Amino acid sequence: MDKRKFPLLLTSIATVILLTFSSCEKNLHEMTIQLINGSATDIHLWIQGESIDPSNKLSPGASRTITTKIEREENQPTVSFKAYAGQNGQTLTSKTFETAGIIVVIRYSGGTLVME
Repeated sequence: MDKRKFPLLLTSIATVILLTFSSCEKNLHEMTIQLINGSATDIHLWIQGESIDPSNKLSPGASRTITTKIEREENQPTVSFKAYAGQNGQTLTSKTFETAGIIVVIRYSGGTLVME
């Protein structure tokens, strides 16, 4: 390879890599999700990418807030994510939500998950 063309080749490769990563960033939707336990018993509330564990166990009336980035389909104004409710190591219910919002509130009310 001609030594004079090597810096141009490296610059081209670096540009392709940067464009690839910057396009990926553009497809991420940052949002804050608040999960509220509206039931009368302790319950675990979590979203996709998490799992049931002691850190997401909420007493009645308590809430937890998660800030996350969710991949958005190209040219789509909304994103979808899945929320879960569980107890004693078991998933009780789950639901997929679709939203364009950046702040979302999900409430578990003893059997169902509802976006407020």
